[in-house]
Amino acid sequence: MTDELELLTPPPQAAPSSGRVGLSAATLVYSSDGRYVFQRQAHVVRVLHSQSGRVLHECVRADNKSAVRALALHPHNALQLLAAYEDGYIIVWDFVEHKPLAELDAKAPVLWMGSSRTSASQLLLVVQTDANTWSLIEFSLKKKKRGPVCCHAIEILALPVY
Repeated sequence: MTDELELLTPPPQAAPSSGRVGLSAATLVYSSDGRYVFQRQAHVVRVLHSQSGRVLHECVRADNKSAVRALALHPHNALQLLAAYEDGYIIVWDFVEHKPLAELDAKAPVLWMGSSRTSASQLLLVVQTDANTWSLIEFSLKKKKRGPVCCHAIEILALPVY
């Protein structure tokens, strides 16, 4: 398979890790200007050209192969991407230089992540608290730490992915 076809070919479905919830976050995220597409697969974040689908480069943690669970655009820097990992860390990537700028500890596996331009220093995270529960929490980019729990669910059911 060539790199140019990669964007058009959906990634293989990964089986949920043992002890992990079958919740799925978006695999592809577009940059705010539409020039780039970010794809998460296993422990890799690929930066692709949005029109050709060509892989420009990959963002890979040097010392860890934990799976990327969620991607979000940095709320106030268009050249940075946030990647949340199964080990509970969030990496702020300079995706042009494909190097990590900061490592933030969410203290739990991240299942989903969202950023907002209206509350630019705040992320919303869905984290797994144990095998059958999750919590929606606030995370401060400015303070680099977790905030209050917004919502807590007792049991999670695996939902089919269509």
